[in-house]
Amino acid sequence: AMGNESALVEEGAEAEDGEENGNADAAVVDQTSGGNDICVVIFAGYDSGCIVGWDVAAQGRLITMLSGHGKAVTSLRCRARLPDDPNPDAVACLVSASVDGTVRVWSLDRSGFGGEATFGGQCLFTLEFGSRNPVSDFVFLPGASVVTCSWDGALRNVDLALRKCVSLTQVAPTSLRSICASDWQSGTESVQIWAGTDDGEISGWTTLAHGDLERVGSWKAHQAEVTALRLWGGWLISGSEDRTIRLWMASNFSLIEEFCVKAGVLVFIFSFQVSALKLLRSVALSFVLEAHHSEVTAPRLWGGWLISGSEDRTIRLWMASNFSLIEEFRGHAGAVLALSLADGDRLLWSGARDWTIRSWDLREVQQHLWERDRMVELDAESLAWELELRSQAKALKKIKKPKKAASKKT
Repeated sequence: AMGNESALVEEGAEAEDGEENGNADAAVVDQTSGGNDICVVIFAGYDSGCIVGWDVAAQGRLITMLSGHGKAVTSLRCRARLPDDPNPDAVACLVSASVDGTVRVWSLDRSGFGGEATFGGQCLFTLEFGSRNPVSDFVFLPGASVVTCSWDGALRNVDLALRKCVSLTQVAPTSLRSICASDWQSGTESVQIWAGTDDGEISGWTTLAHGDLERVGSWKAHQAEVTALRLWGGWLISGSEDRTIRLWMASNFSLIEEFCVKAGVLVFIFSFQVSALKLLRSVALSFVLEAHHSEVTAPRLWGGWLISGSEDRTIRLWMASNFSLIEEFRGHAGAVLALSLADGDRLLWSGARDWTIRSWDLREVQQHLWERDRMVELDAESLAWELELRSQAKALKKIKKPKKAASKKT
């Protein structure tokens, strides 16, 4: 009764302080792992502003409800506990952003993980950005810093340890809707950041000393609002309200490929770059995939598979190489809104308008594919042996067949 899930995040809390993993965001797995004693908790943010958590090991038992935000939660991240956390039992902290113009930092207490008692977190502090300035998204930086993007078009570098804004960079006169950062480890001096705006532009930034940001470049990426940004290897992936998903080279902002998503039809358009002329030339439409009977809401790439969720309440798995259908998952009673992948467990998590989060076993699908491919190989070998035996049998008949004696003339 709290509303639809607006953000999903998976957090692995450990007995000892673990390494930070600050590059996942809403509807994407974010794990802090290490040690042998690990508890996996799924956190979800709702339109009502409430944050809830479920213990995966206890078959999805509800263990926490965190209240504080006045409007929809836009983004969730988990990280190691803050050094100045007054809670001695805290093992991690949860950071949440909301449309109410605040970022809240929560202390997570391990004592409730895996037990029968309801787990209770506490809000350490709240960062106010203004009631008319919703916070769209944020990313972690080395140390205890986060960079937030908000509707006033500014990127703010916030030090969670000092609980203050270190620097403010005005990116655009329009709202910022999405942000992502390059991978980093402890001791990294410079981090690349990309931000997407309301008018379809993406700008690249790099962190400097004292928390300042320096612009690397910007370009018109879409015809409408940039709603999501992801970094994958050397590619920057952007999603937009113009119903396209585009892949860019993060180094020079050149377009690699484009996926067009229209009501129930997933269109794949291939483009290539002529390196000598540094020009982009589009090839004619190469493939149209009738993926669903309604709007495609959550496409994901996993290994060689393309996973798509839809308003038709189904989740489908495709071979990314030839777009052949591998498997279809049914079970949700409402439109599928978000997909989250747990690579280590090979699990797919889905959130839908029926107010449920379901898990799907990708390991079983892989096993079925292996069995099917193995059966095809065995059938081919059997057919080859059968043809070989027939050929040998014919040859033996010719050898054993007696020749007619020639008639003698008298």
